[in-house]
Amino acid sequence: LFGGKPQYCPKHSMQQLTKKHVIDCLNMYRCLFMSETMKDPLSFPMGMLPTRPSIPYDFAFSWSQQWSIICTILHEFDQLRHSQVIPFKHPHGQKLLSWLDRFLQPSH
Repeated sequence: LFGGKPQYCPKHSMQQLTKKHVIDCLNMYRCLFMSETMKDPLSFPMGMLPTRPSIPYDFAFSWSQQWSIICTILHEFDQLRHSQVIPFKHPHGQKLLSWLDRFLQPSH
């Protein structure tokens, strides 16, 4: 997964930190409510990030729920990769959540 040198999972010391193990270790399918038939449960939603300056309410609502989960998974992945607890100083992904909030207001 990283730089050619095997790295082991800090949570499961006998498991190498491979893409498949990270997906299983962080319960990505369950957290993202996705079928296990998806090869890469994190790349799929990331490829669907909003790209337009204005989005419908349903899309904004869905992303306001998913984005926090994705950011938490990325933070946990970072901690696995570096084998240490990495504190965060502000809520995960706050800029996107603030942007989405505009489309969740009654005036839209």
